[in-house]
Formats: sequence, structure tokens, C-alpha cells
Amino acid sequence: MHVSMRSWIVAPLLAATVLAGCSDGTGPAAARDGQDPLVEQLVEMGFRRDQIRDAGDHFVVEGDIRFDKKALAAAPSPMARPGGPRGQRVVSTFGGTRRTIRVNLAAVQAENASWATATRSALTNWSSINGVDITLVEGTPADITVSFANNADFTWPCTVAQGSWPISGNPGTIVRINRLYAGSYAAAQQVWIMSHEFGHNLGLAHTNSSDGTHISGTPTSDAGSVMNSGGSSCPPAAPNWSAFSAGDQAAVFALYPMPGPSVSATQGLSGNTVLSWSGITGALYYQVRRNEMYREWNSFEEWSYEYPSTGAWVDVYATSYDTDASWTGTSSCHWDYGQKTEASRNAWYEVHAVYASGIGPTVIVDANDLYC
Repeated sequence: MHVSMRSWIVAPLLAATVLAGCSDGTGPAAARDGQDPLVEQLVEMGFRRDQIRDAGDHFVVEGDIRFDKKALAAAPSPMARPGGPRGQRVVSTFGGTRRTIRVNLAAVQAENASWATATRSALTNWSSINGVDITLVEGTPADITVSFANNADFTWPCTVAQGSWPISGNPGTIVRINRLYAGSYAAAQQVWIMSHEFGHNLGLAHTNSSDGTHISGTPTSDAGSVMNSGGSSCPPAAPNWSAFSAGDQAAVFALYPMPGPSVSATQGLSGNTVLSWSGITGALYYQVRRNEMYREWNSFEEWSYEYPSTGAWVDVYATSYDTDASWTGTSSCHWDYGQKTEASRNAWYEVHAVYASGIGPTVIVDANDLYC
């Protein structure tokens, strides 16, 4: 576990390992140029070659990010864009059908109740971020299995724990805790460590590293990020768990936002156009606005003009909105002026939910209130 900042990198789904204290190239030899196509795949994702270690059936990157070789070989081509600014980063995400993640704690519960309790707290931490469509629950069959391992099983020296990177649409499948350091941390530190590791399983890299692609809307420096890597002490220092930083929340919100509301436009009792949608858990309120686009063109003379009109957002503290516009059932008009000149007018509403951590996806619905 490192205490630096790098939880934001975007690339394909892979696997990450636990916090390690040493990330300066000590320990097993770094990967060599051109020797292994899987190493080149990691480099293409944006990871530094000198931070990649071969551990037999897997690689370990930056001390606490684990990549299973078989999963890596089967993964789609990397999409990371290395060399961007530091800050919240992601190298991988997982599919929308896997947003409820089951975690098996049987092994860790049987060996160390304190770490099991800390792990449950970490599950709650990730599941409680406002407006984020991720839930981590204890259960089987497991998507992630948490267990202890001997110090010799960790490739980098001074590794406290490791998580695996998401790949092929699934979250990372493993979190391991080093038995050697199991008694070195207070309960609140254990919660921080396990929250950090699950961040790797969700696809977040180290916030204070520059691998992968910076997540838009997150800071380029974040001392409070839970995804900072650990220092050089052995065992590495770990802060007490407090809360996710605003940058952490913005990063995971950007990657796994709640779905947008399902909006319908109907004629209300007063004859007005009414928008309705189902409420979304965690939404503070909703916003609605009306937009129009008027176009004119002449295909013979090869000219065209567009005149967009964007309305102001209106805050709505309910799940319906009376637009005060008459229902006509028409959202698009077309005119033919002759001489090859035509025009059209379209109107639509946009609706999205507002959460404490940001704005959810915007949904578009036809206005149905135009007169042609």
C-alpha cells in the first residue's frame, strides 16, 4: 500500500494488487524491453516497464496491482493513453451487468476476525458513494475472494495486501492480505487498506502515479485519495480510514454512474405536456430543460444553417414536471419552401438526476409540444 495519489486511469479491464511499501525498483527484476508480449500490453496500457514484475502466473505492477497472465492474454486490446497528467485514474472498468459484486470473506473470517470486520467496512464504503451504481456485498458465488497469503507469495518486498485488476467485463477476482503484516495495523488502518485494494478491483490505479488516462473532472493532485500508494517504510504507513476524497468520489461516479431516469412525455389533465419518471435512489433532485433546433438548407445551392436554442435547467424536487406547454403530439416539423429550400424544427427535453457526487446521465425525450 502506497501513500500517494493515483486512483484515476482509464484503460481495459485487468487486475491489481495490494499496497506495497517499495516501488523504487527493488525486489524482482523489472521487465525487459520486447521480451514478453504481455509485458508490452501492460506498457501499452500506460504502466511503466520498470514497475512491472513477473510473478510466474501473474504480473505485479507498482507493488500492489496484480494482473493474471491468462486473463491478460484474453483481454481486448489496451485503450489507455499514457503520459497524461497525474491524478485520479482508471485503467479498466467492468460491464453494467456486474454492478452488484459478491465478496467471499469465509477464509479471512476464519483466520482473522479484525481484518474480516475491516473488509466488511470497506464493502460498505464503496457501496455508499452517492449516485454510484456499484454495490459490494458479502456472499457466494463470489466475484471477489479475500484471503491471506504468506510473505513469500508477494513479489514486491513490504507488500501488505494486493487486489486484482478487472478484465473482460468483470471486476478483479482476488484480494490477498500478507500474514506477515496482519498484526501491524490498527482497525481503522485496516479499513483504509482494504478500501484501497477494492479500488483496484474496480479498476482504479494509484492516484499519485501517471499510468493510464486521467479521469476527467478529477484533480491532478489529491493528498486525501484512498488510492494513493504507500511510502517506502516497511511495513508501509497507512492512514486511518476517514472518508473518500471528493476526487475519489468523482472518479468512481464518472466510471459507474447510476442509470439515467426512464422518462416519458404524456398529455396531462390540463392538456399540457407532462414529463414523468421513476425516482432514483440517492438522487437529491432532478433537472429538466427544453431545447430546439431550427434548420434551413438548400441541397441544390449547397448551403445550410442551424439555429439551436438551449433552455435553462429547471430544478425539480419530484418525479414529474408540467412543462406548461400544450400537448400536440408533435416534436418535429418540416417545411418545403420550393426552389430546393427546406426547413425543419425539432424540440426535445433533457432530464437528469443530481447527486451529492455529481450529475447523472442525461436522458432525452421528444417534446410533443410543437405547432408546425
